[in-house]
Amino acid sequence: MVETALKNRTYGEIPQDARIYLYCGIANLNLKYMIIAEQMFLRCMVEPDIVSEAQSHLALVYGEQGHLEKSAEMYKAALM
Repeated sequence: MVETALKNRTYGEIPQDARIYLYCGIANLNLKYMIIAEQMFLRCMVEPDIVSEAQSHLALVYGEQGHLEKSAEMYKAALM
């Protein structure tokens, strides 16, 4: 029964999924895995409660990658 539920489940259908992506993004950011961190932060942007937190972390990723304009845009978006 559990296996069937897991197979039929789609990611992002409950808010906790977004929070998990945020935490995975933070972990990968700390490990300097910037591409994976970026993907995790982008995935969790669907949850309104954590969008600004994801945007601020995404700004850090873009800054580390040298994309300073994208980084500044994300910081501005996180503050609004």
